[in-house]
Amino acid sequence: AFYGQNCRLCHINPTGAGMRNSYVAGYIGPAELPLKPLPAHEQPHWPKTKLNEQISVGTDLRLLYLAGDNARTAVGSLDNTFFQMQGDFYVAFEPDPQFVLYLDRGTGSSYEVFVLARVLPWHGYLKGGRFVPDIGWRWDDHTHYTREKLDLDFPGATESGIEIGVAPGALSASAGIYNGNDGGLFDDNPQKMIVGRALYRWRMGKMNAAFGGS
Repeated sequence: AFYGQNCRLCHINPTGAGMRNSYVAGYIGPAELPLKPLPAHEQPHWPKTKLNEQISVGTDLRLLYLAGDNARTAVGSLDNTFFQMQGDFYVAFEPDPQFVLYLDRGTGSSYEVFVLARVLPWHGYLKGGRFVPDIGWRWDDHTHYTREKLDLDFPGATESGIEIGVAPGALSASAGIYNGNDGGLFDDNPQKMIVGRALYRWRMGKMNAAFGGS
C-alpha cells in the first residue's frame, strides 16, 4: 500500500504477507528495512534468503510489551504483559521460476502450505493448498479484522482450497473456492466458501489510492 504497488512486487505469495522475494532481499531490504539505511558499499553484505538456486528461507519475529492496566488486545484485556505477536519461519522451493512450493509455519496453530503456479497471462497465477483466502485487506496490524465478519475468526485464518488471480496493469482480481470450515483441519459439511476480490490502484499527486471490494 505504501508503494502503491501490487503485493507480488515484494512477496512470494501474490496476495501478500509472508516471505519476501529476492527483489526485497537484494534491493528493498538493505535500503529500507534497517532502522538506518545501509550505505551503498555495505548493501552487498545484507543477508541473502537463498540457500541455493531452488531453496529460500526467511523469518519474521515480533514481540510486544503491553504496558498499563487492562491493555486492549485482540484476545481481550491484558495487564503489563509480553505478547508474542509473530514468529514465522518460511521455506520456498522453486524447481522452476514458474512454480513454487511454499511453507509458512508460525507460533500458533495456523499455517500456510501451497503450490503456486505463475502460468497465466497478466501476471496471473494458480494456487492450491492451505492458505489465507484473498479477502479484504491483509494488514500487518492484527487489530484490523477485515475478515472477521466473513466467518474467518482471525486475520490469519487459513482455508484449504484453490485460487486463481490476475493483475493486468493497475487492476488486480482473484477468485477462490475453499472448504469454508472456519480454519478447522477437516471439513464437516459438503458446502463450500466461494470468494471474489477486485482492487484498482491509482496515484493522486503524492498520494496513493485504491478502490475495491470482496
